Amino acid sequence: MKAVVLPIFCLIILLSADRAEPGNPRYDFADSIIARNSRGPDAVEMNLSSLSVAGYYHESMVYEDSIITPKEPIRITLSNKHILDARELILREAAKHRILLINEAHYRPQHRLFTKSLLSALYQQGYNVFLAEGILADNHLDKRTYPVKDEGHFLNEPTYASLIRYAAKKGYKVRSYEYIVRSTWDDSVVLDKNGSMKCINYQPRDSELIIKNEIGQVIQSAFTSIRV
Repeated sequence: MKAVVLPIFCLIILLSADRAEPGNPRYDFADSIIARNSRGPDAVEMNLSSLSVAGYYHESMVYEDSIITPKEPIRITLSNKHILDARELILREAAKHRILLINEAHYRPQHRLFTKSLLSALYQQGYNVFLAEGILADNHLDKRTYPVKDEGHFLNEPTYASLIRYAAKKGYKVRSYEYIVRSTWDDSVVLDKNGSMKCINYQPRDSELIIKNEIGQVIQSAFTSIRV
């Protein structure tokens, strides 16, 4: 009887393994990520972002100067400056306001770790809603305290996911503030002979302005109403 049961048991395990969900494709060897991105015209930007999301922070920084370095050297002096503790200053100023905006670079996990260090003290001051760029509008973070891979590309970066979990654990309402790009509009108006247009949605109210030059190239695209 044992000789019969064992093969069947092994077969069940193998069949279950075949149906297992594949791993997160964003996590790969650094060389594989670089080779995959090198096929596109924006390889430098893609490597900067993709390597960071996969946890290769030092490798990602190799590409930073290629796209961010100013064209001309910028010379500064600290002779007339005072060095302050950034965390203490932010928390002191935050107590005077109801909204606090923190700038960050997607490829810099240090920024998210710094933000995480502020959350507990900010919550004690009364801040209780946490909005983050990178969280897609179609998410379920109001129903659970952790993100999943399909709720935003940058949420796959380990320190970003940790920041989201920590905020929820502390009691923050974690929400998205980015909008869903519309694929269709209710109406449109041609603005000039170049083909510039204003696209309109009536319910809910929304609109987009698309400006083109003389040869039909889009030179400006902007949403022209409050987006929800």
